[in-house]
Amino acid sequence: PYVSLFAFAIVLTIASMNGTQNDESVDMNKTTADDSVVWRNNATSANCLASQPSCQCSDRRTPRKRLDKGWEAHHQRMAQAAAAAPSSLDVVLIGDSITERWNGTRRMGQMESPAGRGPFEKYFTKAGGGTLDGIALGSGGDRTTNIVWHLRNGMLPDTLQPKVWVVLIGTNDIGSDGCSPERAVEGVVEVVKELRTKRPDSKILLHGLLPRSDKMFTLNLGEFHRACMRANEELKKIAESSDFIHYMEAGAAFLKEEGENGVKKIIHELMDDGLHPNESGMHKWGPLIVEEVVQLLSKL
Repeated sequence: PYVSLFAFAIVLTIASMNGTQNDESVDMNKTTADDSVVWRNNATSANCLASQPSCQCSDRRTPRKRLDKGWEAHHQRMAQAAAAAPSSLDVVLIGDSITERWNGTRRMGQMESPAGRGPFEKYFTKAGGGTLDGIALGSGGDRTTNIVWHLRNGMLPDTLQPKVWVVLIGTNDIGSDGCSPERAVEGVVEVVKELRTKRPDSKILLHGLLPRSDKMFTLNLGEFHRACMRANEELKKIAESSDFIHYMEAGAAFLKEEGENGVKKIIHELMDDGLHPNESGMHKWGPLIVEEVVQLLSKL
């Protein structure tokens, strides 16, 4: 399929990746009819957002370990949680701080954020009254490259075999690193490739990036949000080209229109810091994810 927004036209073969360990074994320029993911930017696409010309975003395909204090310890906690999880899980959510807060922590497990754990128990555990059993593996501040590193270094034990993966990652590539939508999506594709390689029987629910403000604790939408929405357009097209990737968006749930011109702003009651759904936001958002996962499970 032809991707018009950034003139992407190379098809990444995923069906032939079973058993491979890294992208060196994948022909990035070969087209096949089945299980393909559309991606690769043309040679002229920018690495950085216009306001971030000095960003370090030339390569989102190399797994990276972070040196932040507490990051590796949090990685070990996630690896342990993954190893201890039942093999029959319906769903695993993976991502950055937005996903981490479902576990009731933030800043790589260094601070409590209990508002998120209650909604998670309600929607993603049968013991809490939900229709699904799942776990959340999220690390505050992570970029796409960090997620791949986690997956290759213990967060994907053989026993972790969920029916569905929910992937929500990329906002920090844009908002923290200043990457262009092209580069952010390139990184998301690496996460998808890793999961497809290691768990070919699982479905992937690719979640569009949520609304965000350019500055924390503000509600106005700016450059970062526009970049995230452009990335979402490409993520949706990627999913539409694949039999095993499914796409969802939940951004509209966090936005409202104000004024005569209908300017969209983030709803303070649902996302008061302009980036992370709060407890009310999670109660609004959780059922939307559950609905999509249940639909996927009904097709298995």
